[in-house]
Amino acid sequence: MKKRTELWMHLYPLLLFAIIVLSLLFLVTEGTGLYSAVVDSQTNNRQTRAALSYLTARVRAADAAGAVSIGTGPEGDALLLRESAGGEVYETRIYLYDGALREEYALADTPLRPESAERIVPLGAFTLTRERGGLLIAATDYGEARVALRCGEVSAGE
Repeated sequence: MKKRTELWMHLYPLLLFAIIVLSLLFLVTEGTGLYSAVVDSQTNNRQTRAALSYLTARVRAADAAGAVSIGTGPEGDALLLRESAGGEVYETRIYLYDGALREEYALADTPLRPESAERIVPLGAFTLTRERGGLLIAATDYGEARVALRCGEVSAGE
């Protein structure tokens, strides 16, 4: 009987230690999963803000009479922002191509070159709508950006 009691006296701390180690491993595993979920959520939120803020800022910066229009891009709508420089008319073209929102700067009326355009943010859908009173609505996977233009109506592109 004495041997059994001595055996438990030696095994009890080892069992307690094993339970504590297993509990810590479980907590670390769960914590890692939660941390990964939070990081993924932050990344998605950052992309949402980046895409919509970028579109809003670009439209507001180009807000002048006849400068903002909607055209056709390689995979749907294209936002065309015109400006004059040195007697030439240039366009900043923002459109969807190959799973990303892209920006291209070129002379107006030249063909699109989507393979050389700057990649802005990963995106699956991009549509533009104009409403009366100069309201431009840009819809993406991440939501909508509504921009009221001070210059008036959004013109139809080519």
